[in-house]
Amino acid sequence: IARAENSIDNGVFLKLHHKVVAISKRGTEGGPEHLVVTAVDALGGTPKWVMICKWVAFFLMVLLGIIGFIFFKPAHVSEATPFFAFLVCAATQLKSSAPEVPFKTKFVVNAAGNGADAVAQMVNDTSFAVRPRHGEYILLHKNQGHMVNATIFPCPDPHKGKGVLVQGTIWGNLILGPTARDAHDPDERMSTKDNVARYILTNCKKLVPGFNATEVIHSFSGARAKTDRGDWIIEESVEADGFLHAAGIDSPGLAGSPSIALKIVDMLKERGLELEKNPKFNPNRRPIIVPKSGWKNLKVGAEGDPEKNVVCKCEKVTEAEVIDACHRSIPIDNTQAIRKRTRAGMGHCQGDPQNLKPSCEQRVAAIIARERKIPIGKVGRRTWPASSILPARWMDDQQKAVYGKMAGSF
Repeated sequence: IARAENSIDNGVFLKLHHKVVAISKRGTEGGPEHLVVTAVDALGGTPKWVMICKWVAFFLMVLLGIIGFIFFKPAHVSEATPFFAFLVCAATQLKSSAPEVPFKTKFVVNAAGNGADAVAQMVNDTSFAVRPRHGEYILLHKNQGHMVNATIFPCPDPHKGKGVLVQGTIWGNLILGPTARDAHDPDERMSTKDNVARYILTNCKKLVPGFNATEVIHSFSGARAKTDRGDWIIEESVEADGFLHAAGIDSPGLAGSPSIALKIVDMLKERGLELEKNPKFNPNRRPIIVPKSGWKNLKVGAEGDPEKNVVCKCEKVTEAEVIDACHRSIPIDNTQAIRKRTRAGMGHCQGDPQNLKPSCEQRVAAIIARERKIPIGKVGRRTWPASSILPARWMDDQQKAVYGKMAGSF
């Protein structure tokens, strides 16, 4: 999100809520071949393409935009040719009534994560298939964060990578995981949520026996974009000139993405893209979260003073921080977007209305509606269970005790 906002601030054109439905090769008689990317507005009708671009692919996509369009400014791009490279993030097919919008471009960078093979097939490239590998984490209360002062790894598995690990977060929590469950393996795909949780807890107990599993507050799930090639795919498609793959970028893709982006830029230059450095490029993004010194100068319900008014008690998120997030480059229309930018709702109570009335989510929704000038009923809320493996958003003592028994805490 931070890099996406920063790229927009620097002039990158980011087409939100659009899904790529086709990519074709065209050329005029005697002229060079070019690519046409056709997209639809997912909000303008029944979605035809459901985007399954995962976080690593999005991170890479934005890095490519920043490095390729801002740090290196295309020398030959004019208002008549707004796209020198189209970064694709799209996937599975459904029916649609939305109008199609074509984009003419010389280059396409396929950074579509778990949808990269579907995008490749748009130019008849069947050289690889994505086989997602699921991963789950369990997050514990900040009172467990002191258990480690370094990331604790088991011996790596020869096929599944580094395995589950125990580490502290920068916010003070203890986080356990991830798993590595191949989506194409029926036994792993059909594993129950309790079995997944038990696997994480029992294996992490072998590394750090002292943590208290009853202090679980949240879980996270995702899918790595593994492919049948078994490695990252950074190359030009043999089926279409100017169509570059940055596919299969699984772990450690986040750490590797800056180098991958630079490699893609070099590949674009080798294929004729003329670039010059942009002296106006600003790599720094103004932070949203303001460091706090305990509760000094803060108060829940300090109406009329956004800098002091705390809307999320667990994480000490202020009204001013939410307002700031609402007016950044990417439009905000839901509480999840604010949660990811400010941590409002990320604390140990997870937005429990019994901890704060109105709850932090209700307070944030009201601010979004006010600042974005939209009806409160149109503000999206956090869904449940979404990708969580927990039995409830707000676990009671009995449910937490079950997790304790899974891990052998009792």
